[in-house]
Amino acid sequence: MNKRKMSHELQQLYLLDQRIPLVEEKFRYQNLYHGYLGEIYLDKLVETFGEKFESLDDITLTFEGTTVQIDKILIINHTVLLIDMKYYQGHYIFKNNNWYKNGKILLNNIFEQLRKAQRVLQNIFDKHHLPLKVEGVLAFMNPQETIEIIDDVTETVLFYRDIPHWLYELNTQETRPTVKNWKETLQRYCVPAFKSSKSIPIENIKVFKKGICCRSCHGFDTTEKGHFIVCACGHWEPKETACTRTVCEFGVLFHDRELKRKQLQLFFGDSINPHYLAFILRKHFPVAKRAGHMSTRENKGIMFEYWFEDEMAYFRSLEKRKK
Repeated sequence: MNKRKMSHELQQLYLLDQRIPLVEEKFRYQNLYHGYLGEIYLDKLVETFGEKFESLDDITLTFEGTTVQIDKILIINHTVLLIDMKYYQGHYIFKNNNWYKNGKILLNNIFEQLRKAQRVLQNIFDKHHLPLKVEGVLAFMNPQETIEIIDDVTETVLFYRDIPHWLYELNTQETRPTVKNWKETLQRYCVPAFKSSKSIPIENIKVFKKGICCRSCHGFDTTEKGHFIVCACGHWEPKETACTRTVCEFGVLFHDRELKRKQLQLFFGDSINPHYLAFILRKHFPVAKRAGHMSTRENKGIMFEYWFEDEMAYFRSLEKRKK
């Protein structure tokens, strides 16, 4: 199973929190981060209790002009379980076909969001004559949340404590041969995940913490020793990895612009030699526009481990150099 990725919005807030204190966005960041941890928890439960399942995680589909994001799909026999995970905090009630939080009606109806995704999946399978039935599952991942479902709903609603038993029970069912090519069919409708709508002014670099952020403690007390970047916490990271990772971090924060060496130099501060930065850009980041010293580099706008996931063997080999 592939490691689940942070949403793009979470990547941006996660890295922004390392460079500048979050105030207005702090709650949003914490909620997204805890939700991400909840998703990883469910992934591990499926690995533990769901050896009979086929699964697909974290995909975005577009079908006939409708785009939906799906957290997890499990398939057992000819039933597709479409799981939408939520990390809510507070007291929520669903009644009269509306959601209420602490007595206040909410604008978004998460059952409608789930049903929309169900319709997209079912239409795709029907179009390709795959004998699969899609059922919706709403999983609440906060163990401290208070959720009341007053209305009758057709979806399965799971609370944090219920999930292990639910997966165990599913896994005890007798299974029939799985429908072939269902994953390949969905892949035909996959599109890149939604990107954050937040655009950070490039001038904000001047108030950011400068330098290479330690990948272990997230501090900035790092120094160069030979081929490694060493943090005061005792963590060592290959210099090439640390600098490439930091370029990617700039790319996430400023995902709506191409990479410029001058701006990256401001982001690094005094922690990198300009000639070494140029070397890193030449080696790992293709040219977007050629204009001499004003040339720009391509920006995928995603974190290092996602950007270079197909090249991790190379970066792991750098870890083995003698310190």
